[in-house]
Amino acid sequence: MKSVLFQKIGWAIVALTTVLCASCTPKSGGSYTDTAADADSVMAVTHAELFSVEYHQDYKKAVVMNPWQKGEVLNVYYLVRDDSVSTPADGVKVQIPLKKVAAVSCCHVAFIDNLNLLKTVAGVCSPMLIYNPEISRMMQNGECADLGDSFSINFEPTLMVAPDAVFATSFNQIDPYLNRIREAGIKAVNTVEWMEPDILGRSEWLKFVAAFYDKESVADSIFSRICSDFDSLRAITAGVEHRPTVLPGLTFKGTWYMPAGKSYMNRLFDYAGADYYFKNDTTEGSFPLSFEFVMSNFKDCDVWVGLDLDTYAELAAADSRLTEFKAYKNHNAFNNNKRKNATGGNDFWENGFVHPEWILKDLIIAFHPELMAGEETYFISKLKVKN
Repeated sequence: MKSVLFQKIGWAIVALTTVLCASCTPKSGGSYTDTAADADSVMAVTHAELFSVEYHQDYKKAVVMNPWQKGEVLNVYYLVRDDSVSTPADGVKVQIPLKKVAAVSCCHVAFIDNLNLLKTVAGVCSPMLIYNPEISRMMQNGECADLGDSFSINFEPTLMVAPDAVFATSFNQIDPYLNRIREAGIKAVNTVEWMEPDILGRSEWLKFVAAFYDKESVADSIFSRICSDFDSLRAITAGVEHRPTVLPGLTFKGTWYMPAGKSYMNRLFDYAGADYYFKNDTTEGSFPLSFEFVMSNFKDCDVWVGLDLDTYAELAAADSRLTEFKAYKNHNAFNNNKRKNATGGNDFWENGFVHPEWILKDLIIAFHPELMAGEETYFISKLKVKN
């Protein structure tokens, strides 16, 4: 199933984007004339590059940029409280606040949950890959529908749910399944949070989702706290002298994908006080590497992160050559499975989208446990020596 593959190659996907983390000062200033929203709901976008929200007399204008065509707009949404309001013809009119939605991606579930609006989710795709236990309960009680695979949303169940909007992840290709839903009159809201070049920008899409619920002030408060905690964690490792070397991920079908130098994972390694082989590289995305290259250049790395295995026995069974790596011998390898359920849902791919400060803290614990005495990881765990 494609959605399972999406998680299996997660560290390759994590490496697709770059990061330029900054403080939480707005990138663009200016005041808004706002009668369409409460005064305290007007927000500035400080880190995200791929969306904006403008406030007009009778509507909010939410713009999603095209990450594959620089400078081009991907989608425009006009958010109105009164459906009789006239809006420009260059976008989709959506009546807000949303009361019932469908979520194609598990990260959308996390955004909605952090706004304390999970009760509005009436349908999800690939429910087995969702970690959120409340969604599981809702599925069992018939309060939330299974809409099929996230790459091929089912038409009939979606029509039966009749959501006010469907939150869907955009990729650089046409989605015929989503187009069919649009043709039936259901509003599809495309997001590209996974393509943000800044990990805090990715998190800030919480504000984009909040605009559809009139919950900007809530999102603003949450995101300010995320930024503050993130900056505080960066300060902990700012002066470290010893920086352990890091080995990320694992071979997938003969290829080992690793974050390039301008990826946000490389920046996270740096912020967490680690030394990464590609730290000075100036390219974006990820590197497809041969096992031989990795063996030659990463064999003696101190810490191994980003595994999707639970034990060292599983690691050895994947490829006997892996037992020659230093981090294997020293039992210093970590997975992202601490918050993973029995069906494969992993909170790393849900709340990790919203809370990069939790990922950063986990990495600091892995690289510098001496700086985080008594602290517990949230997403990651050391591989078990025995089953």
